[in-house]
Amino acid sequence: MWRRVASTSSAQLQNLAASASRRSSSLNHTRRFVIPSASSPSSTPLAKSAPPSSPHIASASTSALKKNPQEVHPAATGHELEELAAELEGRDVLEINYPVGPFGTEEAPAIVKSVYDKRIVGCPGIEGGEDEHDVVWFWLEKGKIYECPVCTQVFKLEVVGKGGPPDVCMQSFNPEDCLSMPAPALKPVLPTMSAPRVREAIRQYLSEAQSDSHEVQQKALQTLVSITKVSPQNRSLVSQTEGAIPALLALSKSSSDSIQVLSLSVLFNLSLNPDLKQSLADIKTLKHLNSIIASLTSAESGKVASSLVCSLAMLDKNKAKFGVAGTIQLLVNVISGPRGPATHHLLSSLAELVRFHGNCTLAVREGAVQALIQVVGSRDSEDLAGTSLQVLGLLARFDEGLNALSKTDQIVGSMVEVLKGRCMLSKEGAAEILLLLFDESEGCVRDALRLPDFSTLVADISVRGSPRAREKAALLMKKIMEDDLDSYVDGNPMFSQW
Repeated sequence: MWRRVASTSSAQLQNLAASASRRSSSLNHTRRFVIPSASSPSSTPLAKSAPPSSPHIASASTSALKKNPQEVHPAATGHELEELAAELEGRDVLEINYPVGPFGTEEAPAIVKSVYDKRIVGCPGIEGGEDEHDVVWFWLEKGKIYECPVCTQVFKLEVVGKGGPPDVCMQSFNPEDCLSMPAPALKPVLPTMSAPRVREAIRQYLSEAQSDSHEVQQKALQTLVSITKVSPQNRSLVSQTEGAIPALLALSKSSSDSIQVLSLSVLFNLSLNPDLKQSLADIKTLKHLNSIIASLTSAESGKVASSLVCSLAMLDKNKAKFGVAGTIQLLVNVISGPRGPATHHLLSSLAELVRFHGNCTLAVREGAVQALIQVVGSRDSEDLAGTSLQVLGLLARFDEGLNALSKTDQIVGSMVEVLKGRCMLSKEGAAEILLLLFDESEGCVRDALRLPDFSTLVADISVRGSPRAREKAALLMKKIMEDDLDSYVDGNPMFSQW
């Protein structure tokens, strides 16, 4: 048996859950899940009052004597009166919102009733374990069937009301907006579909992805991307399917850009599961990703490949593997070249990788400091500059990176120029680097104090910057004042600016 969700707002869900709870206490009905209607004639949530102190439906004979709902509950009005009258007649006006029946197939779709010609339905998959999936929201329309892309259940709409379009406000409703809705406290019951059936569907999609037909390949891969995007259970099932990973890697070598991007996207989705990161990061795979990044034939492929590198690198055990595979050197070389659509993704990957000391050493030896300083000074994109400064800050945590930074010509002046810019992320990075340089070398402090607008810039950031920038600016001011005091003690107040 199955039950599914149809909802227009979380407020309706909460109100109806409370009202259904009160109703079940009076009628002794048991329902584990409340499903508000997306096609109700009124946009006002249905609400029920608590039953009176003496039960209004004590027995069948009592019901027969009191057929007038006003006699049972004189204060009842509106929907409450309508529902009470239906109860006295043995009907359930909310039955439309509790669809129950066999699992929907193409031959016998699951029927969802509606007052109008369309309504919003949410398929939550199967309750319990790996068979359950995140709710997939969609419009179900009269005369059309819909197949859930995750559990393959088939739905069909049956109009039992006046038909026609729903309210105007509902016509403009986007089911994707429901992704921000809070999850219901109770799970719907869908006990009919088994895990083997889900696995079989995945095997079918993987088989179609290796078809000779480009259209069939693309459609199958799009489905695999969809079902692995939000569901950790589906990612695990795909990874456990025999031959899945090698097949996806082979497809990522396709001459078709769309097939390559889709297969890489599935691999990226799989990498979001922490327990799959290590198995995906073998040397062959990493070298293949290197080749995609180095080729620069497809900007989109480069973006997804870089994102996959970043995702796999989040597991500390994988970081050293990238150094062995030559990824660090490759990223530095590509970043040193012309800017492209994937540059930001490459910088993010490098930022994650240089958190490992060995990778930091490789990056510095390859000339990462000079390459990143060029990106900061290019002024092509403040966003790229901000990320580059973050990478420089990570490199400066280790001696190799800090030494390379302090030996860079005009490094203090370059960072002060960044402080004059508008990007707060860049200001945070520049302030952090200046702090590290000041701790390393008194000469850097003197270089900063020689600049006429340095103290004014720092004071301004300490007041108008982001919380992190204000914190760094305050530390810079403290450092400058300490050095200023030392200069007075030495009898040389030439650098005093405060």
